[in-house]
Amino acid sequence: VMDTPIGKIKITADKKAVYKTEFVEIGETAPTGYPKVINFAVMYLQAAKTTNFMLKQAIKEIAAYFDQGARTFELPLNFEGQGNALQQEVWDMLRTIPYGVTVTAADIARYLETEDLNAVNEAIDLNPLPVIIPSHRVVEAVMGKNPELGSYAGGKWRKEWMLNHERVAMGRLKRDII
Repeated sequence: VMDTPIGKIKITADKKAVYKTEFVEIGETAPTGYPKVINFAVMYLQAAKTTNFMLKQAIKEIAAYFDQGARTFELPLNFEGQGNALQQEVWDMLRTIPYGVTVTAADIARYLETEDLNAVNEAIDLNPLPVIIPSHRVVEAVMGKNPELGSYAGGKWRKEWMLNHERVAMGRLKRDII
């Protein structure tokens, strides 16, 4: 379990891949004290103390996302035993959404050539690796610079924070808005 600006994240991995990340506290509103300022040096030291290489790498990459606005994750992921074929296809598609860009579930459904928008939305909600697989970049509707966010399994406040974090890192938003 690692602490982040938007709450504790539990990471599940073996020596070959990361299987799951999950927010420890779930809710539509931020728990007391979140979002918060994190000492990223402590996060990197936590990674250094971890003996499982894959967990060490996951902690480093997640810390780099929050600390330096790292735009990609290079971790090997494994969905085996998680989700059906369409859900896995949606999760793979989510990984291709560029940093700081938002799309809609309808965009994903069109790309995957499925008319089952409910199944696509369900796959997005069941994302087994939030933050690493950026389901926070899927919004309800895109309207210029201000998308209608829609829901997020980790809580809408986290989705808004991560989208703003990415906009700040890209120079599209001033830091004081976060």
